[in-house]
Amino acid sequence: MTTWAAWRRYRQLYDRAGRSLLVIGLLTAAGAAAVLPIPIFIQLALDDAIGEGRSGYLLMLGAGLIGVQLVGAAITVARRYVVAQRTKAATRELRAQAAAKLYDVSIDYHRHAEMSTLHDWMVQETARIDTMADVALSRFGPSLATSVALGGVLVYLNWVLFLLTMAVVPLIVVAHRLVMPRVREAVRAGRLGFRSFSDKVLFVLRTMDLTRRRAAESAELESMYERLTHVERVEFRSMYLNSFYNAVQNSLVATTAVVILVVGGTSVINGTLSIGELFAFYAGLALFRGPLSSTLTSLPELTAGLQSLVQVYEFLEEPDSRPYDGARQLDFTGRVSMQGVEFDYGTGPLVREADLELVPGRVSALVGPNGSGKSTIVGLLLGSYRPHRGTLTADGIPYDELDIRALRRSIGIVPQEPTIISGSISENIAYGVPTATPDEVERAARLAEAHAFISQLPNGYAEEITFDGLTLSGGQRQRIAIARALVARPRLLVLDEPTNHIDAEVFEVLLDRLAGLDDAPAVLLISHHPDIHRWADDLYRIQDGFLAWTGSGDPDRTRTAVREPWSNEAP
Repeated sequence: MTTWAAWRRYRQLYDRAGRSLLVIGLLTAAGAAAVLPIPIFIQLALDDAIGEGRSGYLLMLGAGLIGVQLVGAAITVARRYVVAQRTKAATRELRAQAAAKLYDVSIDYHRHAEMSTLHDWMVQETARIDTMADVALSRFGPSLATSVALGGVLVYLNWVLFLLTMAVVPLIVVAHRLVMPRVREAVRAGRLGFRSFSDKVLFVLRTMDLTRRRAAESAELESMYERLTHVERVEFRSMYLNSFYNAVQNSLVATTAVVILVVGGTSVINGTLSIGELFAFYAGLALFRGPLSSTLTSLPELTAGLQSLVQVYEFLEEPDSRPYDGARQLDFTGRVSMQGVEFDYGTGPLVREADLELVPGRVSALVGPNGSGKSTIVGLLLGSYRPHRGTLTADGIPYDELDIRALRRSIGIVPQEPTIISGSISENIAYGVPTATPDEVERAARLAEAHAFISQLPNGYAEEITFDGLTLSGGQRQRIAIARALVARPRLLVLDEPTNHIDAEVFEVLLDRLAGLDDAPAVLLISHHPDIHRWADDLYRIQDGFLAWTGSGDPDRTRTAVREPWSNEAP
């Protein structure tokens, strides 16, 4: 994406608030106009009031100068308020769009993307864009407008001296073209270096246990130090080049001021220019120098922001999207059919000729070795992936027609390694179901055989746990995940390797209770252990990509079903 295209997209966030931009434009023009009388007032004070001994006139001019300064200050504060209000609102909307895009792209996109890169786009890049917008509207724009306005005043005061002033412009342009490409490259290198450091920090946090078990702290610290050294080097270069750029521009402007003093002073000595005219021009030049320098020194920040703008909008225009975009919603009963499905990740066939039928009230088991495609089957059932061939239906309705997000609300998934969020036990169980009552949370926990251990915690359901639940055992995390899946009263429940962290006896009780519900859900068990069939009504095997029904489960299996409506308390 080009910088101009990204800027046009970003500008749309401001087009929705046209009045705000109009107010900013008017305040910018008013601020530029407020400084125009100052050089004129100074010339009148020196040549007319002081030169002719008119103290009353001098007092009036002094009051006028103070008034102009106060008006300018008030305009600056008002403009700053409106700019901050508008830029922060635009940043909020941009971040909201980026957050929505995170959910809009497919699971496959997230599998290949670096988490730190996505985090950087959401946080660091949008922060740079926010800074760029603030600099553009509160510093660059007003400074440029004031420079143009004061340039007109300087022409009015003495056009010859103004031409001398403008002689520095070609030098400024040359310096800009020589240095700015290096500034842009330094900004890009600094961004990549910081992202590499962020990657390492995330790696350290994720692998803390592994690092300690392997006594690899020294190696990891050495690697971290290398990243930090690289970040130091590229950030130093970026700061140095910015300072060098600003110093060169300021020196050129300062040199021009000295030339004007010498040439203008010579004109006063020769009698072709009054001291008041010289002082007024010099005062105007001093006023001109400030906004001109501000305009020039804003360019590196604008450059960094524009690069971030391109990065963010390239992500927002990422063509990868969710596999399905249907809108039909249904009162899902739990019946799912997969017929002749084929799928791969672009590295060769993974699932071929897959047939699967899930029925409410029945337990189906999917058995296969690790890496055979069992997790992919779950992803296909959830609508996270779209099959290359074959069809999936829910209650006989093709997935293409369905609102997949609505369908997922009726599907409970318990992964092999469940995610535990920072918060209370109750918040973890109710996650995704904000309307869940405390009674519903407790009932789900009872069904999942989690109520007993939760009740023994110091704060019960209000007990706070950290991200990933490191203070809990694997079995406790698994039971919380099962309760989370059950609190939404799913019509389809998928349990991935359910016996890894919970005892067979506990799992037996769970299945019995599910069978006893008024509206017993369809249950799919995922495992690489062939003995999972003892709990199944239907057994499916996946081998070499082929998935098919291979018969009923354990014929001696008898489930003790205790009839329990969802609304009643479980024993």
